[in-house]
Amino acid sequence: MELLAHRTYPGVHCRLHAAVIVLATAAYMGAGWSFADASYMVLLTVYTVGYGEVHPITTPYLHSVTVALMILGCTGMILLTGALVQFSPSHSCSRSSRTARESGNRTGLITM
Repeated sequence: MELLAHRTYPGVHCRLHAAVIVLATAAYMGAGWSFADASYMVLLTVYTVGYGEVHPITTPYLHSVTVALMILGCTGMILLTGALVQFSPSHSCSRSSRTARESGNRTGLITM
């Protein structure tokens, strides 16, 4: 039961990350950008180091949208990556090792 208390679920992080991407795209479109330009700017900002703006960021509104996207988009990627790592096979091996130590196997070897 203790293991479930510390587990995060990738589905939650995926939905939150998708919401950030959709809202940021809508915010750029609200500033008059086309869907293609808004989507490209969002993906460029979240998934890369940002090679430059699609259009000049000249208003405080666009500055705010871009900074919020950098913070929320990158944080979302970190959380999503962490949640996915919890489900990887190497993580389950470390859980098996911890379970073996707790059950009295003090050698640290995993016994089958």
